Amino acid sequence: MIAENATTKSLPPWLEKTDYILKQRLLPLGLFVQLTGMLWIGSNGGYISQTYIWCLFPGLVSLLIDLYRFGPKACLKGMTTGEKMLGILFLWMQVHPLFAPGGMDIGTVFNRIIKIVLYLYVVRTVVLHMEKPEKLLLVAAGVATAFAAATMIYQFGVLDRPMGVRALGEHGYRIAALGIGEFAGFNNPILAALYYGCFASILCGYLAARPFQWQKSVPAILGVVVLGGFIVFSGSRGPLIALLAMIGVAIFLCQYTWKKYLISAITAVGAITAFLLQTEILAQLDRVLANGFNGRFVNWSMAVDYIILNPLGYGAYADYEGPLWRGVILQHPHNMLLNVSYYWGAPTGLVFIAISIWSLGNAAIQRRKLLMSIAGCCLVFGQVGMITDTYSFLIRPDLQWLMFFFPVALCAATKSTK
Repeated sequence: MIAENATTKSLPPWLEKTDYILKQRLLPLGLFVQLTGMLWIGSNGGYISQTYIWCLFPGLVSLLIDLYRFGPKACLKGMTTGEKMLGILFLWMQVHPLFAPGGMDIGTVFNRIIKIVLYLYVVRTVVLHMEKPEKLLLVAAGVATAFAAATMIYQFGVLDRPMGVRALGEHGYRIAALGIGEFAGFNNPILAALYYGCFASILCGYLAARPFQWQKSVPAILGVVVLGGFIVFSGSRGPLIALLAMIGVAIFLCQYTWKKYLISAITAVGAITAFLLQTEILAQLDRVLANGFNGRFVNWSMAVDYIILNPLGYGAYADYEGPLWRGVILQHPHNMLLNVSYYWGAPTGLVFIAISIWSLGNAAIQRRKLLMSIAGCCLVFGQVGMITDTYSFLIRPDLQWLMFFFPVALCAATKSTK
């Protein structure tokens, strides 16, 4: 975030030491809390508070020190193209309530934007200053894998819930929460599947960027299997499709010398599985097409009609009256692109697309870099997952941060390194 030719001010020794502790100790800890805290802190309110304390507040102090040391102009010059587009997006969202007063007020929008900007700064700073930031991400993925395994063992083993694969028409208990206190207490199986899918993406990005090594690759593969199993038993079709898309991209991008054999083997297994389960797969496909993907098709069509009627948007979190589906009126478009376009206008949707393309393009070009490989897999999973199952953009710390802002920040930080 700093221009290369920036003039540096000298800091007092105590402030220099404070800055070192922030960048080397507190910010990595804060990012770890933000990534995994909703699993082990125990309550949503506690998780948000801890994210503010350990992640965003140290990030604010570190940012103020950087602004003092290098100056605002140098910090702005050091921004990547993706960060500048995010700046444009946030600026428009800030002034948008002036044109659409029916939604969230300017003060609340500003509060949400500042928190997201601080989070982007924290991710970027950890990547730039931590010696091996990938270790932090892999440890976080390990924690998520442990909780996913514990959830399946407790729900299906201890509580003896009926198992089923909803994608194949075998209905059973759809796992979401661990069931022990409020730990890993996701209220919705879709949200749980999307959350664990983000960590499966981290592991796949690691596997794709590194040559196969038994001691390192096998645990990562087992982690993907466990997290993928959770997504299967959650009965959430959208996250499952996102997972398969992400794994497919990771396989084609991986650096294994025997990649072609891996692709051939997976293709053969997939073809055999599809042949053996063709009746169930075709039945599920017919059911999905018949009900319009749980009402998504008719809802998306209605959202497009709303956007055409008012291209500048209706305001942040303005009322959205979707179609009646199974006795319930859908409260939002169930698609991130349509969400941002409905609330903040079609131009916002175009900038959102531009940011996504920039991030995916850079991740693909620099896929040999480990963090870019991880960012690319997270972006693919997030982009596919956000097609059907996300509901908000300017939100407090939540899984939407992991699905979009986290990989975008990774791309920006890794692109800025030499």
